[in-house]
Amino acid sequence: MRPRRPGDQLTTHADIGKARQVLNYDPRTTAEAGLSREVEWYRTHVVRKIS
Repeated sequence: MRPRRPGDQLTTHADIGKARQVLNYDPRTTAEAGLSREVEWYRTHVVRKIS
């Protein structure tokens, strides 16, 4: 891991419980898979236009 930087969040209290209850939210994509897909989309749609 990298050293902490000023402003880095040390703890989180993230909770999707209300989204599950109110919106019937049921995520099926892991954070790792979602991030990988986002990076691939960015490379395909944004980087290609800049190059």
